[in-house]
Amino acid sequence: MFLGVLCALLVFGRTSLRAQAPDEPLTLEVIPAWEGYVRHSWWTEARVTLRNEGADWRGDLVVRDEQNQVTYRQAIELPSHSYKQYRLALFVGDNAIPIIALHDAKGIQQETRVPGRGTFETGRAIALVDTREAFARGQLAESDALIWLPDLTGLPETPMAWDVIVLLLNGIPTADLTAAQQKALLAWVAAGGHLIIGGGPALGQTLASLPEALRIATPGNVRQFESITVERATLYDVAAAPLTPDAGAKRLATADGETIVARRSVGKGVVDVIGWDMAHPTDVAWLTRLWDDDPLPAVSTSGSDPSVSQALSSGSLNVYTLFAVPLTIMPKFWPWLLLFPLYIFLMGPGTLLLVRRLKRPVLAWVFIPVWICGAVVILALGLSSAFSQTFPLVHEVAMVSVPDAALPARVVQGTAIYAPRVRRLTWNGPGFQRPLSGSYRFDSWYDSGDPFPVDARFTDAGTTLHIRNPLGVVTWGAEGLYDSPDIATDLRLAPQEDGSGALYLTGEVWSEAALRDVALLMGNASYGITLTENIAQGTTLTVSRPITATYSLYNSGYTSGFCGATSTYAAYAIYPSIPSVYRFASSPMECYLTGLMDDVPFPAQGLGGAQYQESCMIYTIPCPAQPLGKLKVALEAAANKVENGWVNSVTNILYAYTPAATLNYVLPIYMQIQKVETLTLVLLPVPQAGTSQPLTAITEISLWNWEEQTWIDYPPPGAESSQQARIVLTGDTAQQVFDVQQGVRMRISTRDSVTMKLILTLEGSP
Repeated sequence: MFLGVLCALLVFGRTSLRAQAPDEPLTLEVIPAWEGYVRHSWWTEARVTLRNEGADWRGDLVVRDEQNQVTYRQAIELPSHSYKQYRLALFVGDNAIPIIALHDAKGIQQETRVPGRGTFETGRAIALVDTREAFARGQLAESDALIWLPDLTGLPETPMAWDVIVLLLNGIPTADLTAAQQKALLAWVAAGGHLIIGGGPALGQTLASLPEALRIATPGNVRQFESITVERATLYDVAAAPLTPDAGAKRLATADGETIVARRSVGKGVVDVIGWDMAHPTDVAWLTRLWDDDPLPAVSTSGSDPSVSQALSSGSLNVYTLFAVPLTIMPKFWPWLLLFPLYIFLMGPGTLLLVRRLKRPVLAWVFIPVWICGAVVILALGLSSAFSQTFPLVHEVAMVSVPDAALPARVVQGTAIYAPRVRRLTWNGPGFQRPLSGSYRFDSWYDSGDPFPVDARFTDAGTTLHIRNPLGVVTWGAEGLYDSPDIATDLRLAPQEDGSGALYLTGEVWSEAALRDVALLMGNASYGITLTENIAQGTTLTVSRPITATYSLYNSGYTSGFCGATSTYAAYAIYPSIPSVYRFASSPMECYLTGLMDDVPFPAQGLGGAQYQESCMIYTIPCPAQPLGKLKVALEAAANKVENGWVNSVTNILYAYTPAATLNYVLPIYMQIQKVETLTLVLLPVPQAGTSQPLTAITEISLWNWEEQTWIDYPPPGAESSQQARIVLTGDTAQQVFDVQQGVRMRISTRDSVTMKLILTLEGSP
């Protein structure tokens, strides 16, 4: 298998491309995945078929990335009257068109440029696998495209190549799926993909050979239903298989008490199973609604988006971080302290004693040059040894997103190498490494870098890369799958005894691997709690700390406490991005445990020098269980910047400007309260607030009534209440100003700018 190929490729066309005259014995055919639709800049895959009708042939299958000056090679043999097929994992770059060719000792035998077709940055690609073209194209959005595949042959084996599509399997037998395709399919769904399975009488054969995690329901015998009511649609006279959903799956549609459509979250993605044949003429409009709320592209990240840059390994980085790699193998300094007095002794008293003992003063002209030359040789050998063990400096950083311990983890990894004494740099990578593109420049800060000539050769054992004259810092990216170490968590929330509404985090965390800088990210990663400096391998950490000890991750792709990152953190692939929360989550919120591991999934081998590795592990875990019964919870600002004001979400300090500041306060996303009993609003002046006016500058306080859709005014603080203002709502009044999804909306009108502390607490039950 061709394990990884980087190309700067805009897109492919679906029509097979032939690069030969009809009478030529050696032929080259390229068939791209998904009819050539790809997400720029991202992954795709192409099947390359080679046929030889002449004599035995040996040579290389070559892909040339002229924009990045990278050449990828794999040695191949084509016996007479034979054909072979290879799958090329291609990374989409700028507007460069890749060249795929066959080379031998005589030169280029066949060559083809893959033309561009179109990218999918705003549209959606719907891939339907069915022996019949059974989908009505007219129901798709104008920017979407339908890809019809009559069989499973064209499904990619590179997991990242799936990220552009929503996949529909309709009554197609899955027994022919290769092991690589099954793993790629499961990894894609786990990363956020959307798989829809149907087929009516043929549904069983479609589910039969899928990975176990994707078989979320068991179909029964097909029966006829007069009507099936689904969201915003009714289907009449439908033959469907009743479903028995697995634990955790929910019903999307029922008929006569039977489940007809089931949905279940699998990692970050979702699987839908439909009991009828998706070719049913009246269900198409409803079917398209299944993916209306899907993210674009199909699998996406928040925070730092790799698609912004041409190459993942070329993101803005600080070269000084590379030189901070621990040089623990440098020789100790104290042996040099012993050699220096010895050198002084030999140059002076030692030489004097020798010439006196030998009674030949003229030998001083011999001994002194000998001591000098000896010291120079020792110093040169010592420094050479130190530099040879120190350089190349190699810093490898990986971001590993683990949706579930039982599911494949996706890895984006970057490597930075500084090799000032090497003129021909060679290193090897493991079989799963998939190179992207590299750059170099010797600046303290740089953006895209400059391309360098590199030759990548692929073998069954992995990847070997060669660079001539590696000037400056060389960066290289890789991406693939990883079987991550297991963790287990049992975390709970408990109210603090002071009645403030603050919560305490308790419980245990067990890790199979040693982790550093362990932190908990709650909800949509707006909150971070540093749990401990490290967890030893195979040990359990007991957690007991207040939730108030948090840091905000708003508007930042990386921050201190998140995998130990700081403002100079140089992830040479991409900065570890905050995990996305998809609408398919099994609960309304998700939580993540993060930590650094002293290892990377795709280590560079054979480089020597000083090598430092670290992986940012991001585990999706169950959120801490909230207390049962009556709760008192402090609400928080939904956004830092508000209309005519600004809120510090950590200190609850509110800066309100004229004429009125409008703001929303919501429950912490990891909490749930449905029935509200009491809502308390407290305004406090901020000591030493500079030119800010006291609370008496407030002219109006209003709360939005969600039931009546109107503002309700409350008396502003009077002169006698300059030190504190308090509003307490109870019963139905409190319930009406709180919405489970949107929280509490308030408006504070002022005659001048006011700085105050706003505390909003809610009492109620889940």
